[in-house]
Amino acid sequence: MRRLLPLLPFAILTGCPAPDGGAPAGQDVVCDPISERIELDADGPDPQAHPTAAWDGGALQVAWNGPRDPDSGQFAVRHTVLACDGAMQAVQVLDDGAATNNVDPAVAVSGDRVLVAWQADSGAEPYNLSIATRPLPLSGDPDRPWAPLEMRRADAPYAGNAWMPRLADDGGGGFVLAGSRGIDAVGRFQGFLQDLDVDGAPFGDSQDLALTFEVSQLEPAVAVAPDRTRIIGWEERPDEGDNRVVWRTVQPDGIGPGTEPEGLLAEQELGILERVGVAVEPTERGAVAMVAHGGSGALDVTLEVIDRGDGARGPRVLLGDGGAVDHTPGLVLGADGGAAIWHRQLSGLANELWVQPFRLEGDPVAEIALGEPVRIDAEADVAPYAPTLVSMGNGWWFVAWSETGTFRVAGRFVRLEVP
Repeated sequence: MRRLLPLLPFAILTGCPAPDGGAPAGQDVVCDPISERIELDADGPDPQAHPTAAWDGGALQVAWNGPRDPDSGQFAVRHTVLACDGAMQAVQVLDDGAATNNVDPAVAVSGDRVLVAWQADSGAEPYNLSIATRPLPLSGDPDRPWAPLEMRRADAPYAGNAWMPRLADDGGGGFVLAGSRGIDAVGRFQGFLQDLDVDGAPFGDSQDLALTFEVSQLEPAVAVAPDRTRIIGWEERPDEGDNRVVWRTVQPDGIGPGTEPEGLLAEQELGILERVGVAVEPTERGAVAMVAHGGSGALDVTLEVIDRGDGARGPRVLLGDGGAVDHTPGLVLGADGGAAIWHRQLSGLANELWVQPFRLEGDPVAEIALGEPVRIDAEADVAPYAPTLVSMGNGWWFVAWSETGTFRVAGRFVRLEVP
């Protein structure tokens, strides 16, 4: 595949919903969260974007993008550890010494290790996009260097463009990374899955999710069930026809029979679907749900149960406000309920930020009981780059976003009443 144009860190394409990637949702918080808006990098340079976070059981591991230096024109990956009383560790630059433009980080926690992944643009020919990772202890003080992700495919080293990394705890002491990469034989970007050890090193061959000609597979999302089954959703953009969201399950030992990709039933109502968030309950029932936005003109966010807990498809509902432009959704499921997050466009780059709690009723799931949608008090218009939503347990959640104007990253702890 040909070299891509240099990435625009603030292009809507590069943002992807960043759901909870840390310790099991529903764990008790260890302090009383503060109510004030938190500027995550108050002393850092402008512009900032793409915040992402994971709860490690005692604090939040938070990463985002900020300028590498005033004259480079490149972005770096920055990180802090945020306690729920507002205390923050000094900001660390995770990709120190890099000569690439690094954007769109993802973060996850597995046991006592943290992993941050990002996409890098070198500007090189013929392949300019790659993925890099950096492991950290829970303290946030780097103890190992960052490294490029060196994948193998079909028992040979992979060479080509790779981007859009998303991370999850694999439930077995490591991580799983989903992304999109160029496959020359297909001539399009295609989804993939790669197992990583606790320090982010790949092991085993990476897996193609569903090679499909004349279709680009983008914006993946990944979640891992208690039995370590992986659920991956992604957006398909065919050369002809509407975009759609599809998903499939993958066992820890690879893609097996009976796991062909399935499309969301909401396509029947909305016709076109984009963006995707996926989450699995950390419970014995183990229900799985997805969100996406779709429609023409006005956009709606749809929430659909793709596994009721018995392998069958479940109910679906529209969130937000019909007739508004609601977009860029994310999703979290906890042991005590779930929540979805999305933007509501005001005009241009200006958006509001909304969160709606819900509960999955029945065993298997028969109904989605919705709470009232809540507008997050961001104290400024929100930029259209994907927000983050993290469950901390006991009804407490952390939300992070990018603001318009000077483009700063900020966050707030909120309490949501799950029905």
